Amino acid sequence: MENFFTEENFVKVAQGALPHKIQPELIMDKIDFDKVFGGFVTAIKNSSFGSMFKLFGGEKALEPLRKPFKAEFEKQASEIICNIDIASVLRKETDFEAFKSKISTMVDTTLNELTPQRVKEIVEDMMRTHLGWLVVWGGVFGALIGFVSAVFF
Repeated sequence: MENFFTEENFVKVAQGALPHKIQPELIMDKIDFDKVFGGFVTAIKNSSFGSMFKLFGGEKALEPLRKPFKAEFEKQASEIICNIDIASVLRKETDFEAFKSKISTMVDTTLNELTPQRVKEIVEDMMRTHLGWLVVWGGVFGALIGFVSAVFF
């Protein structure tokens, strides 16, 4: 734990694994601009301009502004989202000690679940996956050496 899960390693992984920019289109699809516009109208109604707002037609007077408001709000929100460095925010918000504690618990739990049979299966699987080529080439070179030995000796 002390060697692999250091705060420096955590920062390196976070910098490489996390996107540094948010894609605004992923967020903009989730925003209900009609609801935002409704909140804007409600804020005007409840403000000190509320009485003047009623004199000039109330909500109906602002209805023609719905589409321009949506377009401008979407443009401004997209610019703001593009300028957020999510990796930096997450690094500041992540409590490294809590993260290390969770990883430690996860590793301890996994180690406690390992039986000799399970370790054997893991090692055999790794050998099959990563050392299969060694068996093939060992057979090829063994046959070649055996053939050469039989012919010349």
